[in-house]
Amino acid sequence: MALGIGYEMEGFAIVVYRTNTELTQAIDFINSSQLVNGARAIPLVALPAPVESSSKGIDALKRIDWNILKSLSWNGRKSLGDIAADVGASVPTVRKRLEFMRKHGIIHETIQVNPAASNRGFVVMLKLKSSIIVQKDFYQIDLLFRQNFPEEYWVIYRAANEAEIMVVFVVESPKRVADIRHEILNVVEECQIEEQVIVPEWFFFPDFRDDMIDAHLKQK
Repeated sequence: MALGIGYEMEGFAIVVYRTNTELTQAIDFINSSQLVNGARAIPLVALPAPVESSSKGIDALKRIDWNILKSLSWNGRKSLGDIAADVGASVPTVRKRLEFMRKHGIIHETIQVNPAASNRGFVVMLKLKSSIIVQKDFYQIDLLFRQNFPEEYWVIYRAANEAEIMVVFVVESPKRVADIRHEILNVVEECQIEEQVIVPEWFFFPDFRDDMIDAHLKQK
């Protein structure tokens, strides 16, 4: 579905399969890319949810429903007014159709953070290490980051023999990376920057649901 960020570049692909043979074919396809060093399967099982006996499937969707899904496919945070403008319907109608799809388990809401939508040019990952910072200091360090770096960033803490801090920033230019490195070393004392990765571009894999929506809109 999209690349994720870790200590190394990691890609996460959601695969819908019916047999182990199909899963093996999907893994082989991913491994065939020159960008991929290796892939492994992690089964995902949806949380159990109550399903009404009258629940309907996607065959019950109307053309307006598919248009609503198309409108939301790249921006799930649109207002009802924006969706209504996209599909040429009234706000009450859009609300009613969303409630229908939600009721029958066809859609559900999740929270997704998409750094690529920030309209910035680069993502920089810095791995910090310290021999004196311990786990109880993480909260104070988090406060320091909030005070000194109000822009978008993510902080991940790990503690073993030595504390590790992975900081991810969204920046507008490589020059800003140098400034951030300098600022971090002033904010977090007795800390060394061990690794740095700059990602100039975000890759998104095709989503099979986009094709499904387009196919239904062409049929009707």
